[in-house]
Amino acid sequence: MRSGTMKRPASAGSPPTRSPGRAGAADPAIALAAQPRLLLLDEPASGMNPAEKTTVMGLIQRIREQGVTILLVEHDMRLVMGISHQIIVLHHGRVIAQGPPGEIQSHPEVIRAYLGGG
Repeated sequence: MRSGTMKRPASAGSPPTRSPGRAGAADPAIALAAQPRLLLLDEPASGMNPAEKTTVMGLIQRIREQGVTILLVEHDMRLVMGISHQIIVLHHGRVIAQGPPGEIQSHPEVIRAYLGGG
């Protein structure tokens, strides 16, 4: 056996698999069991279809309604704009805008960086 590799016995069978969109579906529930005041969600909609994203948006809104602050890292701007009260936009590791969704959508530096010319 080489260093860093393990072989599974043939009788062990294959591990259960999950679709990419559902791979982390239980993670927020597990995190909420600790009753946090702050919950970091890193790309929770990654790999999901539109219906799954809608479900995740509803889940995030219900978590927020329970008084939990959500720190969301996400590239799906429809999701971000649809559930966020405040948004901080980073470009090359630098904050270029901060504010409510309406301000972010019309912010010149955000438009320049993410909609062309950036």
